[in-house]
Amino acid sequence: MILGDNGSGKTSVLEAIYFIGSGGRSFRGGRLSRLVRDGAEAATLYAEVLAAEELHRLGVDRSPTEEGGRSNV
Repeated sequence: MILGDNGSGKTSVLEAIYFIGSGGRSFRGGRLSRLVRDGAEAATLYAEVLAAEELHRLGVDRSPTEEGGRSNV
């Protein structure tokens, strides 16, 4: 369960989990390049997942003009 005040980022956390799990697709739609801050070279989102006592690092990185692809960060 995720609890928090309005505007505290609950939906952003859920979207980040979905984004990593889906290989870089947003459930909100729209262009992925909007996720990269103006002036930044790229955006990177990663998660560390503990499964069967092993730590796995999963992630997606995007440049402002890139729309596809998935990478392990």
